[in-house]
Amino acid sequence: MLITPRSKEDTQRFWLKILQMEFSQPCSTIIVTRDINLVTEVERLLPKTKQVHYIDPDCQHTLSLNPLFHSTSSTSKWLTEFFVWDKEKSVKNIFRILTQIAITDTHSEKSLAYVFRLAGLGRLQLIEYLQFQGLPLFISARQQFKKLPIDEQERALQEIYGCLALLQTDYAQRVLSEQKFYAPILFHEPSVVIVYVSPGSKAKSLLLRLLVHSIVHQVIDASPKNDSGSIYLHLDGMDLVPSDYFLELQGSRVGTVCLADEWRSFATRSHFHIDIENSKKGSLSTLKTVKNFHPVMIPA
Repeated sequence: MLITPRSKEDTQRFWLKILQMEFSQPCSTIIVTRDINLVTEVERLLPKTKQVHYIDPDCQHTLSLNPLFHSTSSTSKWLTEFFVWDKEKSVKNIFRILTQIAITDTHSEKSLAYVFRLAGLGRLQLIEYLQFQGLPLFISARQQFKKLPIDEQERALQEIYGCLALLQTDYAQRVLSEQKFYAPILFHEPSVVIVYVSPGSKAKSLLLRLLVHSIVHQVIDASPKNDSGSIYLHLDGMDLVPSDYFLELQGSRVGTVCLADEWRSFATRSHFHIDIENSKKGSLSTLKTVKNFHPVMIPA
């Protein structure tokens, strides 16, 4: 579902009504926003019967979410595209190698912080580290790495280290550390999860996108069973995930509700579009054949 405004206030009012009805349903809700006022409004509507979890890197008691937790064959690929999509092929190859090492190394934690430290070793120390492990994956990684010219090796590691620089911040380490939140659990335990990252820096915007991508990939890779519940993902902003993921989410029993200031480039991908005209009514326009209504939007 795509909700686009004639005014921000009207859109938020309509969206909060959707949430209020949704909270009474036996489903889970994930709300992603940069607006602390929206968090306050959501908290005001929350019933006492719904369990609430918070992912907030500025909070000491936040849940943490490790993108490498419960990794699949696609994990290394999407992380590579996320962090170094615009870099040279050699950078992408080395990043993929390092994430695969982090995923399979049973003697170290599976985390992006581990990838960050590997890139920070530098060319010679990384080669020595890979040789010292002696396992087939490390030997193969060392061979692939050494095939590159020395200047490419050094440049690639510097690029990767720079792309992961957000791992140096306290708030990123706090929220990307040990795994305390695994999104597919929400299929079986109806709950509300509020993901809030305060605005103000490029690193925090990157972190927010990373958290959303991690949640999206966890639920897509989980392949929920037909008897599983549903999850509804509310995105306050359209730039958090590529629109191509929306159909994959729907196939994984995840509905998406998006608040957008600019909707035209995404409209053709939305099964149901609500254009808010004013505070009293909204005009409903079906842009595609509507296959699955949001449960709270089914007419009485």
